[in-house]
Amino acid sequence: MIRNVIAAILIGIFSPGFAHAASTTGDTVVTLSDKSVAFVFQLLNYDSTKDGDVFVAATDGAGARTIYRPVQDVIDGAQWKGYWGIKLAAGSVIKKTEVVIVKPAPPKPVVPAAISGKWTLADKPSGALTVKLEAEGDATKGYTLTGKVTVTDVGSFDATGTWNPATPDAPIKIEATNIYKTLLEGLLGQSYPKDAFLLGDKITATITLPAEWVTQLKKGVKTQDDLKAFTTGEFTASITIPFKLKFDPTKPSFDIVATVDPIGRTAAMALASGVTWAEPLGFLPVTFSTIDLTTDLKFERLTVKAQSDVDFFAKMPATLEMVTVKGVKPDLKITINPDVNIITGALGKLDVPPELTNIFTPLLKKIKFGTFTLSGLGDLGINGKLPSMVLNFSIELTNWRYDFKVDMPSFDFRKPELFTAKLGEIVLPVLKLNIDKIALDLGLTLISGKWPLVDLSADPFTVKLDAEGDPAKGITIDGSIGVKDLGDFKVNGLWGTA
Repeated sequence: MIRNVIAAILIGIFSPGFAHAASTTGDTVVTLSDKSVAFVFQLLNYDSTKDGDVFVAATDGAGARTIYRPVQDVIDGAQWKGYWGIKLAAGSVIKKTEVVIVKPAPPKPVVPAAISGKWTLADKPSGALTVKLEAEGDATKGYTLTGKVTVTDVGSFDATGTWNPATPDAPIKIEATNIYKTLLEGLLGQSYPKDAFLLGDKITATITLPAEWVTQLKKGVKTQDDLKAFTTGEFTASITIPFKLKFDPTKPSFDIVATVDPIGRTAAMALASGVTWAEPLGFLPVTFSTIDLTTDLKFERLTVKAQSDVDFFAKMPATLEMVTVKGVKPDLKITINPDVNIITGALGKLDVPPELTNIFTPLLKKIKFGTFTLSGLGDLGINGKLPSMVLNFSIELTNWRYDFKVDMPSFDFRKPELFTAKLGEIVLPVLKLNIDKIALDLGLTLISGKWPLVDLSADPFTVKLDAEGDPAKGITIDGSIGVKDLGDFKVNGLWGTA
């Protein structure tokens, strides 16, 4: 049966919960063998996990009302199995009962505390970086960020930035005092002269906020609950350090940028945007098309590698590698792999004596390249010295061979004419001295004594001239010139280089 709930019970007893009459069946009062009295009933459509607690309001013979909490199976016996009920002492009188279900009132919603003024956006370490940032503002106008950034084993710098709602995903850029100055001056500053290394006073830190943070900043940060968004996600960061460096005191400095990833604990170096590495060393007229600069997180070692071609009578691949260790002058290695073309190219620029003209060109095809060695590179870029160069090559014929060695204590790729002159000093005397052997080996017949210079007949003239001598001392010309109907007359003269 369904009973009305007494208003007094609803208001006075069960408030502030929500009470309603229970749907029951089989309600009955039973007098037990021990004279005790029980009130039992069955609940219909009741779920204790969702509906609330069950109470019984019993009125006795005097009209007094008492509230009881019933239990299941209050009376023993199979017929009462599943019944709810209350048991009262012997002699008790139950005149009226009501079964009530009371569902507790839901808890009042907790209103998150409002945020006013500054609040903490980030305060956590990641890799070698710890970022502490406070924010103030709103999602409409943007947030002003202030705090401190610390790099392990390096130092800290004050950070001031802005989150702009117009560009919500843009990284936060922070210009700060150069905390890497001590490290870089300890590496490059001790390894290079003062005028070869110049470090900037400012660095730029770029911090990219996690997507979760950006989403919350777009919504706005008004309560403490909003701050939960900033407990997840990982930000990324990079620090750029500009400086100037030159390897040759006679050349201008190059703008280089060091980039540090303090979270990933890596560091790299590269030429500044738009900068080419043109002729870093004065003696080497080359612009390196690729350059690779690597270093470590503490800048204790700098490695420079570059590749390009040197145009010296012919293109030669060149590789430059320089290692700078903290406190030690740079160790420079240049590997250049020339071939026979630099020899034939240089010899082709020589003024060849006439007596060697016939053999010189064929000999260029008989040159065998040997070795090419540059030495004394350790002082390059520090003292401005030129390297020394030794070149070995040979001329090989079937029955004649000669090994040549070109030794230049100061070698400069910018002055190919010096290399050409040095080759001439070494090669030409050997060729003159061995001209007969070379000609024989090449299958050439050298001219000796007189040789016909002109033998021409063109009416009305006839010209016959012989020559003897050499260009260095002069050539004697002897012969005759005939004119038709007039006769012949003798010719004798001397042709000289003057």
